[in-house]
Amino acid sequence: IDLYYDNFGTFHNVYHSLGGVYIQIENLPFNKRKLLKNHFVIGFIPFGGSFNEFIGPFVDDIKQLENGIIMDIQGNKSLVIASLGDVTADLPQGNDLTGVKRHGAIRGCHTCNAA
Repeated sequence: IDLYYDNFGTFHNVYHSLGGVYIQIENLPFNKRKLLKNHFVIGFIPFGGSFNEFIGPFVDDIKQLENGIIMDIQGNKSLVIASLGDVTADLPQGNDLTGVKRHGAIRGCHTCNAA
């Protein structure tokens, strides 16, 4: 499973942003994986919301999937195993996820966390 996180403005003149969290199944053939119907919205994080609080229940579900869950798929009982393959984000959200200071910091960089 590929997780993507991005903030976007809800209106052209509004300062506050909304964070979107999406997933896609990575082991589909490329021509199927790129289709919009195979991208799923996990939810939205309002301005000022905590990504960590939001993503907690999803992480719990992924941990269960890593151990395998029996599911009924088209009338057949199947063991489904999945894990988080990678996390993709644009630069500001990627920096937030890794604890790197933003561009407004005196020393915002990928090698230190100095403010």
